[in-house]
Amino acid sequence: MTQDQWSNNPAKPRKRSVIAMLGGECTGKTSLAQALSVDFKIGYIPEVLRDFVDQCQRSPRMEEQDAILLAQCDAIGEALSELDPGATGPILICDPSPWMTAIYSLQYFGDQAMFAKAQALMLALAHAHQFNWFHLHCADDIVWRADGLQRDGPSHRANSLALIEQYPPLRGIAGHDRIEFLQGGLDERRRISQCRLDDLAYERIQKPHA
Repeated sequence: MTQDQWSNNPAKPRKRSVIAMLGGECTGKTSLAQALSVDFKIGYIPEVLRDFVDQCQRSPRMEEQDAILLAQCDAIGEALSELDPGATGPILICDPSPWMTAIYSLQYFGDQAMFAKAQALMLALAHAHQFNWFHLHCADDIVWRADGLQRDGPSHRANSLALIEQYPPLRGIAGHDRIEFLQGGLDERRRISQCRLDDLAYERIQKPHA
């Protein structure tokens, strides 16, 4: 069901959600996010980290993680500000979730402080724009492929998956801690995502937490 159909169907609850992608390198996040953006006719926010690597021709340093997190959240906020405030259902898709900056900060620099920063920024966005976060976690069951600068190898991808499972985004915060783990090819992931997002529209609406 498209975003327009959700908004115009009085039988559907008026629930807003932002879809955010989780997963390490080369897990199919971008392909799925772009496909769902088309399926639901909603905006797509690309990865700030990828832009950083392309421009600087290197991976970010620890002291640059804050700026990457803020830039990702700012891009989401700007996109949300341009949307019809009456829009319901899925309203935006983020590739990836700001939470991934915190995962990478722990994975590569041993820094756990980014989790609190990511949570505060994500909840502030949800409060300001009145939506719930919904995360899609892409498994590492597809073939890993090098892309030059950004990808480090299958073992790093596996480490990211383990850390996401250990530190799931917005854990325990009602209305925001829903995660769907996706395996298989793009078509299967796309089908499951569509079903889960349709199910989500019927669930009891919970107000976003500040």
